[in-house]
Amino acid sequence: AAAEFGITVLLFILFQISTARKKKEILRYMQSTTATLDTAFKDEMPLPMAIVSISNNEIFWSNSHFNQLTGLKASAFNQKLDAALPGFSARWLAEGKPEYPGDYTLGSRRYRIIGNQIHSDEQDPSLFLASIYLLDMTELFQVRDEYIRSRPIVSILLVDNYDELVSNLPDSVVSTINAEIDSKLTAWTDGIDGLLRKLERNRYLFLFEARDLPRLIEDKFSILETIRT
Repeated sequence: AAAEFGITVLLFILFQISTARKKKEILRYMQSTTATLDTAFKDEMPLPMAIVSISNNEIFWSNSHFNQLTGLKASAFNQKLDAALPGFSARWLAEGKPEYPGDYTLGSRRYRIIGNQIHSDEQDPSLFLASIYLLDMTELFQVRDEYIRSRPIVSILLVDNYDELVSNLPDSVVSTINAEIDSKLTAWTDGIDGLLRKLERNRYLFLFEARDLPRLIEDKFSILETIRT
């Protein structure tokens, strides 16, 4: 038992020494990187920027814009990236991709996040670092989303078997059926900012925006059953 305890203590000491050595190597590299950044951006990078470890999702350095945006303390060493950017994953950096998939929302603002690997040591995964930059694209994304939502959708509504239905009916009954179909279609499109026009006896043109399509799909196009009835 004493031997096992001694071995455990020895392993713990070796682990602490190894960890301390790795931290020194990281700090040495970060000091040189930070000095390079300070030289390159004397007035400081105008974008929120951080240098992170891809292997353990830690932040090793960040500028004041990043700290102010995320509420991160200035001494960000050993702080987790998730604490600054909830739900953010750095997997795309490990895969060598230059941009975070999709947009990232932080508070009321939406960002595009780009990054690149800046250091990789195959012998020491803890030195697998990357830089990330946050670009505030809120207004542009809003314009983009509004453009997508407002795209026009052209649809043709066709009443099946209409000719068979009215072939042997008197004109007064046909007029009543047509009026009822028109009324049901008008009621169905009520509340949708679109345009409904009758092309032929049994064919209609309906123009509307893409924003209304999910609602019609969710309703399972109830007009089908209404007209059938």
